[in-house]
Amino acid sequence: RRPPGPAPPGPALMSGVPTAAEVELSEEKKRIRRLFAEKKLKITKYQHQHNQDPAWFRHKKHVLICSWAGRPIFSRYGDESKLAAYMGVISAIISNFQRCKDNVRSLVAGRHKFVFSVEGPIYLVAISCAGESERHLRLQLDVVHSQIISILTGSIHNTLRNRPQYDIRGLMGETAEILMTELISSCNLSPAIEMKCVTCLRLESECRDRVATTLSTHRTKNLLFAVLLAGQQLVSLIRIRDKILDPSDLILLMNFVNNSQSLRSGEAWTPICLPNVSSKGYVWAYVCFLLGDLSLTLITADSGDFVNLQEVKRRIFDQMSKNGDLSTVQKAIKRRVWTAASLHTEIYE
Repeated sequence: RRPPGPAPPGPALMSGVPTAAEVELSEEKKRIRRLFAEKKLKITKYQHQHNQDPAWFRHKKHVLICSWAGRPIFSRYGDESKLAAYMGVISAIISNFQRCKDNVRSLVAGRHKFVFSVEGPIYLVAISCAGESERHLRLQLDVVHSQIISILTGSIHNTLRNRPQYDIRGLMGETAEILMTELISSCNLSPAIEMKCVTCLRLESECRDRVATTLSTHRTKNLLFAVLLAGQQLVSLIRIRDKILDPSDLILLMNFVNNSQSLRSGEAWTPICLPNVSSKGYVWAYVCFLLGDLSLTLITADSGDFVNLQEVKRRIFDQMSKNGDLSTVQKAIKRRVWTAASLHTEIYE
């Protein structure tokens, strides 16, 4: 007989076979890599195009952004550097109207509608032949401009006024390009920007109330907002102080959290500007993905609050696991999202 002692390693450990949790974690990492490879492909796929290329004109909607000096900032399709002359023409058109003490709002040329937006020294243009209204295109330009402000703050306007030839693309980086590309694409898929609202996760009211209580109970002195997201759907939002998180800011935050690959690697601590809270400076966001696409974002005014928010996240995770809300939310995420078509089916079938 074998003398009493610790049990020998299990078959999985002896053979080097990964556990179920390790397999699940590995599959999740592969899914995230595939997801962001597809997002980057949306940009790189068309980077060779420019306004001398017939393929560039076949796209149904363009969004172009430049400075008042004609410096390229962003193009939904194509290489901004190769479109510099085209953007220079756009800047000249807007400037000519301004010299006449007028503002150009929109133009129609055949099937194409040109909608212009002037945000200080930043000029934005949407060119569409998809039948979208001027109002809808202008709302898209407004939210794209807000996304730039969320990355660089409103002080970028002063920078461009003082240094007209300054190229701000170096400050924005690849992540900003992904954020704006995904934001524009979402405008055709969701009514959120048009209606100034967000989609909430379908969840029983008792569970949502418990989650809200958990978020409001565990906090720090300088916490401004606690936001629990399931991908692009809101699970719960807590406003701790007298600040209000405007729906447009929440849309920017959701886009930022879900489309920044660096935030997926673990706990992240990042500055972000929420234009309707304050466009002059940053607040600090602690972002952690709890399970899959379920993320917790804690926003504070204190840049030294990281360690405290780590502890807050641990307590929230433990409490939600203990009372079963974490598994309930995970099941709700897997349910079908409501759409106009699905509502018709559920009501009239």
